[in-house]
Amino acid sequence: MTLAASHLSYRHSRNFSLADISIEFSTSVTALIGPNGAGKSTLVRCLANQLNYRGSISYNGVHISSRDIVFWGRTVGFLPQNVRCESSLTVFEVVLLGLTADLSLKITQKQIDAVEQALTALELKSLAHRPLCKLSGGQQQMVLLAQTLCKQPSVLLLDEPLNSLDIHKQFTFLETLMRKATAPLMQVIIVLHDLQLAARYADRVAVLAQGRLHSYGPPREVITEHMLFEVFGVDARVRPGVSGDPAIEFLGPALYSNAPCLSEFP
Repeated sequence: MTLAASHLSYRHSRNFSLADISIEFSTSVTALIGPNGAGKSTLVRCLANQLNYRGSISYNGVHISSRDIVFWGRTVGFLPQNVRCESSLTVFEVVLLGLTADLSLKITQKQIDAVEQALTALELKSLAHRPLCKLSGGQQQMVLLAQTLCKQPSVLLLDEPLNSLDIHKQFTFLETLMRKATAPLMQVIIVLHDLQLAARYADRVAVLAQGRLHSYGPPREVITEHMLFEVFGVDARVRPGVSGDPAIEFLGPALYSNAPCLSEFP
């Protein structure tokens, strides 16, 4: 499976634009990293057909029109960031809605089993009959992931999904994604701020800086002291970790770097 963007651009404002991004996602899990305002969320929303982008998106070598409702509805799953829901539907009902395209007046045992499997995988079974509106932001995020996974998309796009989760839930979330990505061959593209988690869980890392693609490749090749200095403006030491992934020790802000100041972002 290959999702590719060719010369993808999007102008958010006079001060910021996503500029001429060409990238091919062909591995199980790709992490998008970069400073605040680098264009990570904008890129993932373009890939999810949520923004009126310029350029083209293809899947397995076939150009996909932004009007292809079937492709975007069935093949692609998208979980935006910081979603807060006030729905009185139960957790079970919300996850079941992930199967909307196949639902009829009668819910089948296969559909019930699919919902229960998603709830079990994300440790949500005890909440199945709770109203969604009564849950915390982190719990709601996990429920919406279960809903998205229930749809069984071939491509899953996640925009900073760990923001509301405690450490245990972050690992549960990512471990579940890894299992889903490798078993049914689902492609995951996830925006992450935690570089150590990106190094541990991603097959490939794409670094964005000021709306452009800075670098792309395996974590051990991309997450380097030079990149952290140039893109994030920090001094760090990067060494091989226990599992061979880069282990990062942050020393503090760099005195001199090309990383943009926060005042440069809108």
